[in-house]
Amino acid sequence: GGNIGTDVVAKAEPNGDTLLIVSVGMATNQYLYAKLNYDPVKDLTPVTMVAMVPNLLVVNKELPVQTVAELVAYAKANPGKLTYGSSGIAPPCICPANISRSLPEPRWCMCPIAARRRRHRI
Repeated sequence: GGNIGTDVVAKAEPNGDTLLIVSVGMATNQYLYAKLNYDPVKDLTPVTMVAMVPNLLVVNKELPVQTVAELVAYAKANPGKLTYGSSGIAPPCICPANISRSLPEPRWCMCPIAARRRRHRI
């Protein structure tokens, strides 16, 4: 994510008026997309780290689990019944997907928040 905005900043007049704050996508997008309209190494210069953002794995309070191990056990005992929401399909959003890959079929179903109507089997 963020490729359009990053491209705008990469092509902006280098006068200090345009800044870009990015997340992990800056490091991963070059491997996820066949073509970017900018080169993150050649077109941009890192200045500083602004923040470290934690990622959380949370479940509905009605789900009878309190640890990741319990969640995996529940998923194995209830195949095909769990779905998860994500803000995207790239790291760090794929933690549940990586857990799901360790499960036998059927796995959890990911419902990206930006595209709720699509359902992806992970």
